[in-house]
Amino acid sequence: LGLLPPGPAPVREGLDDFAVSRGPWLAAVLADLRRASEEEAPAGGPVVLVEKRNADVARWLGLAAVTLPRESVERLTFTTYTRRPGSSPLRVVGAPAEDAAAAREAGLRVHVCAERPPADGT
Repeated sequence: LGLLPPGPAPVREGLDDFAVSRGPWLAAVLADLRRASEEEAPAGGPVVLVEKRNADVARWLGLAAVTLPRESVERLTFTTYTRRPGSSPLRVVGAPAEDAAAAREAGLRVHVCAERPPADGT
């Protein structure tokens, strides 16, 4: 990921630490967030981020904000919590772990970052 651009030191350090802690998911999640930020919204519904805390979903968007072009980030509509990710018109949603299986079955791109690291990054 490299060094994050200058910003308030506590925010930057917090994102650096978060990025390190999410290393196993980092490439896959940021790739999906990049695709979700394209001018034409990708088909298939939102990217679903499963974290133990809603604040960690927001941190993923913070990482996107410092790694993607500004115009792309501005298209990333999101919510940090929903129980119905498949019916959301937003591009990125946070969901609880108990809704991850249903979201996958619905064909959504789901990243369960609240558990042990996966072998494939999702």
